[in-house]
Amino acid sequence: MKEDKFPIIKFNFEKNDSQRQFKNRILKIKNLENDNPEDFYYFRRLDISPSNFSLIEIFQNPNDKEKPILMNALVNGCKIYVEKKEYENNPSISIPKPKPSKFLEIMDNFTSEILVCFNKPEIVSKSPYVTISHKWEYSINVNIRDKISVMKKKMAEILKISENEFIIKKYGPSANEIRDMNALISSITSSDINIFTQLGTPLQEDEIILNLSFLQYDYSEFKIFPYKFIFLDKFIVKKAKKIKEIKKEIISLIEKKIGKTIDKEENLIIRECIQDKPAKVTNFFIMIIFFH
Repeated sequence: MKEDKFPIIKFNFEKNDSQRQFKNRILKIKNLENDNPEDFYYFRRLDISPSNFSLIEIFQNPNDKEKPILMNALVNGCKIYVEKKEYENNPSISIPKPKPSKFLEIMDNFTSEILVCFNKPEIVSKSPYVTISHKWEYSINVNIRDKISVMKKKMAEILKISENEFIIKKYGPSANEIRDMNALISSITSSDINIFTQLGTPLQEDEIILNLSFLQYDYSEFKIFPYKFIFLDKFIVKKAKKIKEIKKEIISLIEKKIGKTIDKEENLIIRECIQDKPAKVTNFFIMIIFFH
C-alpha cells in the first residue's frame, strides 16, 4: 500500500482560523458543508524522517472549536487526513459512540510494513572459513509485528521448498542462524532488511552447530604455528551435553573422515579456534581438535 493511493487536495486557510472555521473549509472542498464537522476524525501527519511518519488525532475536544488552529501546530504545507466516523448501533445509549478509526488501523499496518530481500539458498562450502557469493533475487513485504515463522513461510512459498530445508541469517552467511521462529520480526529489525538463506536443517533452540577441524603438526605449513588444518564437518550437539559425552562421536568422525585412529579418549584435546590458530582448551565449545 502506497501513500499516494490517498487523494490529496490542496487548500488555503487563514492562520487565524478557529478550529470550527478550519473544519468547515475542509468539508466545503469535498461538498460536505451540510455535514456535522464533529462527525469526522482529523489526523495530522508528523514526519519523523523521509521514510518514517506517525499520525496524531487533532480537534478531539468539541469544546475547543472556537480556539485557534495554532494550538494544533497546523502550518503551511502540513498534511491532514480526514475520515467520516461510523457509530455503534446501540439504542440504549443516548449519545452514539463512534467506532475506532479504520483509517488509523490501515495506516498503522502500512507504517509497520517492511521489505525483506533474500537470496536463493545454496549449500555453503564445507569449510567454515569460506562463504559463497549471493544475490538478493527475491523480496517479500512483511509486518514487523508478525512472527518470524510467518516471514519464513512466505519465503518458502516463493523458493518452493520446505521451511525445514533451509536456514536463515541476518544480512549474510557469516551471521548467526535465526532460530526462534516464535519471536516477532521486530526483534531482529525495525526497517527493510536482507535475509541470507542457506540449505540445511534448522537448529532447535537447545542445539548448537560446531565447525570441527582436525589439527596436526605439519612444518610444511609453518607460518606462525606449525599446524595443518583439516576441516572435518559441521557437528550439531545439544547445548546441555558435556565434552566428555561427545568425544567418542568425534573420534569416530576423525577415523571416518581422515583415517586417523585414536586409542584413548584422553589423548584427544579439544581447543577453541580463534583466527585460524589453536587457543585455550575448552569444555564448552568445539572448533579445533587434535591428539597427542
